[in-house]
Amino acid sequence: RRRPAGGPSRDDLLNQVHCMNEIGRRSLEHGVLACVHPHVHTAIEKLAEIDFVMDRVDPRFVAMAADTAHLRKGNPDVPTAEVDVFRRYADRIKYVHLKDWDPSIPPETSGSGGTAIIRDFCELGLGVVNLKGAIDALRSSGYDGWLTIELDYTRRTPYESVGMSKDYLI
Repeated sequence: RRRPAGGPSRDDLLNQVHCMNEIGRRSLEHGVLACVHPHVHTAIEKLAEIDFVMDRVDPRFVAMAADTAHLRKGNPDVPTAEVDVFRRYADRIKYVHLKDWDPSIPPETSGSGGTAIIRDFCELGLGVVNLKGAIDALRSSGYDGWLTIELDYTRRTPYESVGMSKDYLI
């Protein structure tokens, strides 16, 4: 759901929690664990919204799919946002997007149908996201799930881009 002007109300977030719990319960009946994915421009973007939702969703049915860049970009005034979330919810994170963000890059352009194309994400190691801190938090918690290197847009060829992110991780 797109982020309401002025942010979500308490009722908006409670509705999200209700829906997530129901989706999670039904998904688990089919062997699929549902995950909250905090994301810029949605109702669950700011740390307080993440905490509100995670405090209320049923952990039997709903986990977290954490994205380093969305956590940082959604909370630009909190330089430790991604690490804080990874530490706080380490036991509930079941899937991770490793992505970096460079706030000096113009952020978005309009796509077809009025959608935003996010252009300020960058190859791993080129932005401000504390990837090492987030990965360390996962390691110390014993995380053994998937890590996906993700980049929504690149100014390079895909081959160059993936090579840069791979080199960063090695």
